[in-house]
Amino acid sequence: MRKLRTWTLVAAAVVGMTGLTGCFPHLTAISMGIYTPIPCPPWVTERMQEKYCYKNDYRTAIMPPIRDGFPPPLCEDPPDDAMILRTLEQVTRGVPYIYEEFRDNIEIVT
Repeated sequence: MRKLRTWTLVAAAVVGMTGLTGCFPHLTAISMGIYTPIPCPPWVTERMQEKYCYKNDYRTAIMPPIRDGFPPPLCEDPPDDAMILRTLEQVTRGVPYIYEEFRDNIEIVT
């Protein structure tokens, strides 16, 4: 009887701890199943775009060789404004109304 009581107590403790952690869906999430919304900070999508969408920003362009008697190759495609803004240092995430950083008044000359 004592062994059964011990095993029951251990099983209840394990189930209780699993229910309190994030590994086990809570009662409100069970009704939505896999469609349960997961909170995500707004800067996560920006970092993912920087990582996957703009791969060529930091790659070096390979120019043709310089041959005798021919003019040197020209840089035919200067960087666009979006590429220049992406290469600037990231804006710090501050505290609203206490410490904020803006880039509203920028003039780009290429």
